[in-house]
Order: sequence, then structure tokens, then C-alpha cells
Amino acid sequence: MRWITPSANPPYELLFQFPEAEEMLKKDNWRLFRNWMRNHPDTDKWIAGLTPEGALTAGLGWYRANRRPGAPSAPPLPDVTVPALGLWTMEDHYLLPDYMLETYRYMRAPWRAERIDGASHFIMLDQPQRVTKLILEFFKEANTK
Repeated sequence: MRWITPSANPPYELLFQFPEAEEMLKKDNWRLFRNWMRNHPDTDKWIAGLTPEGALTAGLGWYRANRRPGAPSAPPLPDVTVPALGLWTMEDHYLLPDYMLETYRYMRAPWRAERIDGASHFIMLDQPQRVTKLILEFFKEANTK
């Protein structure tokens, strides 16, 4: 699914391109990482998982593979032609509601967007029962059509 973004690379994605990113994120007991996670209750658990040698570099690899400054632009993505469910939250500090709500413009099949209250950027971790229920309902509806 394509995202409608006001800029090509949010600042954190640009930072992740540099080899110094790992050191910056770990510095002062992971202060920058902790700030970005906005006191999420699982932050210490994530830090523990990112601490072993190579783990943080592997985690940043997704950003490095998909957002390279100076790389040629990717060709435009085709519109979505299969039913889709979008989940979003007002409390996500990184993916703004407009990104999800404007997705309908690219849909050529049934599209449903559901707001999940009481969740951060990590919707599936913060509201696992609600997310699971919505996904199962979506598949059930799709299967009956």
C-alpha cells in the first residue's frame, strides 16, 4: 500500500541511513531511542532485543534498503485492486491519520479504515485483542462475498 507523505523521507529515516545511527540511538542509555518511543511500556524490552551485536543494524536495515537518499525514484505503485483493511490511531506520532484516511484514493476494491483508540504507533502491541478481532471480521466478510 502506498503512503501519502508530505516529504520524501521523515527525519528519522534519513538519520537511519548513516553508519553513526546505531551509536546515536544507543548513546546515553538509549536516550534518543527512548525519546522516539515516547515512554512506551515495552521500550526496555525492545532495547534488550536490539542490544546484541548486529541486532540494531539488522533492525535499521529495512529503512536502509527502502529509503536511500539520492537513489532513483521508484516507479509509481499501481492502485490496489483487492479488498483492504486499514488500521490507524490518533496517538501515532509517526503515521498521521491523513496517510491512512487518504488511502481510499488508490483503492479500486472495497476499502475499510478503522480507528483504534488507546494505541500508539505499535497498534498491534497496544491493542492486540481489538486488532485481531478487526482482522478476523475483515477476513470473514471477504470470505462471504
